[in-house]
Amino acid sequence: MDVVLAMPAFMPSPALPERLRSLRAEMDVPVVVVDDGSGAKFRTIFDEVAAMPNCTVLRHEANRGKGAALKTAFAFIARGFPKCAGVVAVDSDGQHAPEDCRRLAQALVSETHALQLGTRDLSLKNTPFRSWWGNRWTSLLFGLLFRRWIPDTQTGLRAIRRADIPFFLSVPGDGYEYEMAALARAVGAGMAVGMTPVRTIYEHGNESSHFHPLRDTLRIHGVLLSTFFAMKKKNLIVGFVLAAIAIAILAAMLRHADKPGDAPPPSEQPKTVHAPSDRPSDKPSARPRRNPPRPSATDAGGRVKTAPSAGKSGTSDEEAPLTEKERLDREEEKLVEAFDALTDRWLKPAPDEKGVTMEDVKHFSEQFRKVPKGRRNECLNRALNLLPDENVMLLAGIVMDKTLDTETLNTVYNDILNRDEDVKKPILQQIFKDKDHPCWANTAWILDVTGSLPKKK
Repeated sequence: MDVVLAMPAFMPSPALPERLRSLRAEMDVPVVVVDDGSGAKFRTIFDEVAAMPNCTVLRHEANRGKGAALKTAFAFIARGFPKCAGVVAVDSDGQHAPEDCRRLAQALVSETHALQLGTRDLSLKNTPFRSWWGNRWTSLLFGLLFRRWIPDTQTGLRAIRRADIPFFLSVPGDGYEYEMAALARAVGAGMAVGMTPVRTIYEHGNESSHFHPLRDTLRIHGVLLSTFFAMKKKNLIVGFVLAAIAIAILAAMLRHADKPGDAPPPSEQPKTVHAPSDRPSDKPSARPRRNPPRPSATDAGGRVKTAPSAGKSGTSDEEAPLTEKERLDREEEKLVEAFDALTDRWLKPAPDEKGVTMEDVKHFSEQFRKVPKGRRNECLNRALNLLPDENVMLLAGIVMDKTLDTETLNTVYNDILNRDEDVKKPILQQIFKDKDHPCWANTAWILDVTGSLPKKK
């Protein structure tokens, strides 16, 4: 079966390696797991996964969200598995049965759909109430806006063709909203979407879910609306009216569902032990803010764990004055986010025939030099994982910058060597012109054996 599994994971349970063994026993295919900034406490779990045959673990230094983790996996698979038929995205929380993953992969290979969804039976008898009404009303709004009924718009079990990976990399969003935006843009663009029935699994009634009934449902609906308005400009009035009706009904239902009288008395409520969530943060921001006003502790990497601020009463939201270190850390985070945003702008080929210009190369290199040295590795690895071959010329400015440390130059250089021949050749010829470059000797040898040495005038 010529597919690759992609699994985003944030603070997974110790059962993750065993789940992967069961999954690979059902389908012997490569697996790419993305550690979305889980921290040193969970490193042993991911190390065990990385030691498994045919499993690769990619890491985010900080939690960036499920959407960002999926995009990291997609970009890695597009480059590392050029002959695969497609990617099957699987959640790490055990909600997807191995046999269902196999059936979805088979459907992707045997059918012509660009996107395959593993659709669950979301009838009330099989689904916790808060998950049932959230899914039902989201499907209703989706159908009203895009004229396509999809019974399970929020399923995390999805399969996409490799040829369509660039399309899904271009979809905005880093958190939970990414999956909804991807589905809406695919349907809005006329892509064929197939649906494969799968089992409905909610462990312990889905108690560990961080999904907030009103806030998160309205956030997802906001993504639907913004996508609709961006793609269906001629239908703005119709879409606005239909969306307003759906959201008004939804809000009324949710207010009723949140009434205290609807919950069982405390004595009747089951006592549960909450395990760490297997899902990434649902916050749309690319990176969590480091060093908030009142940190409580630091982890093994020196990053600050956030804690709520408290005044004399313990409930004040006022922030204490920033220390010099906190101010510098915030400025550092802004520089990192600026470079990541620039990388995101180049996730697909340039829209005009000019492609990447020398001004673009210069700007990309300048932004990278602004990133603090201690954060450059994470920014660089993200860029190398995400940039397509068509835009790899952006790296020329970095690899030619001899003021950077040798390790950084070698990292970029090795990535360039793994690119397509017609993409890396111009960059290697630039390096060849500078005999003082640390990679000059190796470059001269490569150009010589491939017959690509610049001709002497």
